[in-house]
Amino acid sequence: MWPARVENSTFLLGIYGHYPNLDNIEVTAIHIDAGARTLTLSFLSRNLPYKPPSNWEEFNKVLFQLQFFPIESIDLSRFDYLGFSTLRMWDLGSFINVESKGAMDLCLQCVFVRINKLVGLLAGGSN
Repeated sequence: MWPARVENSTFLLGIYGHYPNLDNIEVTAIHIDAGARTLTLSFLSRNLPYKPPSNWEEFNKVLFQLQFFPIESIDLSRFDYLGFSTLRMWDLGSFINVESKGAMDLCLQCVFVRINKLVGLLAGGSN
C-alpha cells in the first residue's frame, strides 16, 4: 500500500502500471538528515516492472530511493546488514505512517514521500 502524497510518481507508474508491492526488499542504505528532517531509504526490490525503460539493459532487481519528509517521529529499532524487510506506507490523517519489519524495523511518520531514484540493476547475491 502506498500513500496518496507521493511526489515524482509518474515514472514509477509508467513502468509498473501501479504502485508495486514492497515485500522482501533488501535495504542498502538509510540516511537521516536531522537539519532537513528527512530520511532517505535505498533498497533493492525483486518486483520487476512490466514495461521497463528501453535504456535499462539486462536487470534482475530495481533500486529504489525514497525520501520521507518532513519527519514528525521516527523509531529505528533494528537494522541488520543482511536479510529482507517488508515496507508498508499508508495515510493517517495529515501524516503518512511508514513501517518496515524484518531485517530493518522502522516506524516513522512524515508528511510526504518523494521517489528520488528508480534504476534497473543486474545484481548477484540474494535471490
